[in-house]
Amino acid sequence: MPFPGCFYSVYGLQTCSDQPILEFEPLVAATRADVRICWQKIAFSPTYTDTDWHFIVAQHEAILCFQGVGVFHISDPATILVEPEPEVDERMVARYLSGVVFAVLLHLRGLVVFHAASVAITEQDAIAFIGDSGAGKSTLAALLHLRGCFCIADDVTAMQADAQHAAIVPGIPRLKIDPDLARRYALPADQLCSVHPAEEQIYFSLVQGFPKIPLHVRALVFLDVGLQASLQRITARQAMIETVRYTLPTRFLQTTGSREHFQRCASIAGSVPAFALTRTRHLDDRELVADLVVNELLPCACPL
Repeated sequence: MPFPGCFYSVYGLQTCSDQPILEFEPLVAATRADVRICWQKIAFSPTYTDTDWHFIVAQHEAILCFQGVGVFHISDPATILVEPEPEVDERMVARYLSGVVFAVLLHLRGLVVFHAASVAITEQDAIAFIGDSGAGKSTLAALLHLRGCFCIADDVTAMQADAQHAAIVPGIPRLKIDPDLARRYALPADQLCSVHPAEEQIYFSLVQGFPKIPLHVRALVFLDVGLQASLQRITARQAMIETVRYTLPTRFLQTTGSREHFQRCASIAGSVPAFALTRTRHLDDRELVADLVVNELLPCACPL
């Protein structure tokens, strides 16, 4: 018997919410709920001091508080409780749910969560572009999408990992891009929508053809800004340092995480080729960087 509520597919998880969430991809029908999202009162009063956020993360649960937004309680790896602040815009709540809150949930479920955008290069294979905010991850993913690749995750990339291989779980079918990119490449108007009235960036919808199963990771690409565009292979040891740096415990929680997380990072860094991709701050160099990826990286990353 179907569950009551709104159903979505989020990182391969059938997710049931008792409130509509515009950020997520709807499911027409579902008979199970891997994750339940419930709006209710949460018995926790956050204290904000030097920051506008307050996190408490344990092995199997987390409380994430954001001033001006609300409190999110991941009471177990299958349940998210939500208490928005009074009068907060529902789109703002959805942004946090689809971003850091779901990232923490995926981490608690044993996935390795990168600050990254990822693109499929074949029907079974993908590469991840990893870096700081403003490094150009989403822009590069959009340019590659326009060149025949397919973006499968933006900002939050979740990987399954074991001793032999790593796989990217397709995320939410949309990219957050600058409006000038949409204008320059004449992106279809029916695939564009506002992120939030207070934010300049827009969403580029990718629903049609979006993959449903995990894809093998063929390369980790760590982005940086420099004086000229370049691409070079890095060692597994360098990849391990960067992997720990850009995965969730370090990015959001200011800790390197558990032993199990460290082992998963080591497995990924040891089994997946890694590269350093440098771009300049000039907007006109975006195509040059995309050329580097297509002409130099993809031939190495694509399986024979």
